[in-house]
Amino acid sequence: KETLAREVAIHKEDLAFDRMEFEYQKEQDKYRRERDAKQDAREDARDAYRRACHAKQDIREDVRDERQLDRDEQQAANDKLTKLCTMRSILLDTLDRNEKKMQRLRSIDNRTDGEEARLQMLQTKHEEIEGHLGTVRHKLREALALYESLH
Repeated sequence: KETLAREVAIHKEDLAFDRMEFEYQKEQDKYRRERDAKQDAREDARDAYRRACHAKQDIREDVRDERQLDRDEQQAANDKLTKLCTMRSILLDTLDRNEKKMQRLRSIDNRTDGEEARLQMLQTKHEEIEGHLGTVRHKLREALALYESLH
């Protein structure tokens, strides 16, 4: 009976030891899972931070590019406006010169009395200038329309 009682006691101690070892192993597993979860969370946070930094940099570059495009577009519009103003000035000067020529031709035309050949030549020249003046007027209207469309 003593042997049986000893064996039962040893068996109970083995069971108690196994139970303690099981509990210890369970705690170790729980600790490892928590540690791994914390490590994963830290890595996820680092990755999120890196992505946020990259996104922030991308946004800055996009904004910089947009601003440069806006400056380029503004410069192109200013250049076009300057060109149109110059063109308008040239066309107005040409129109003034042609008007003066027309006045001189009219004056000459009025002074010529009966000179048929000269009159024919003047009329031809007058028609050429009228045609040129019509072209200049047409170009001036186009330039003015384009100038006004920019404003």
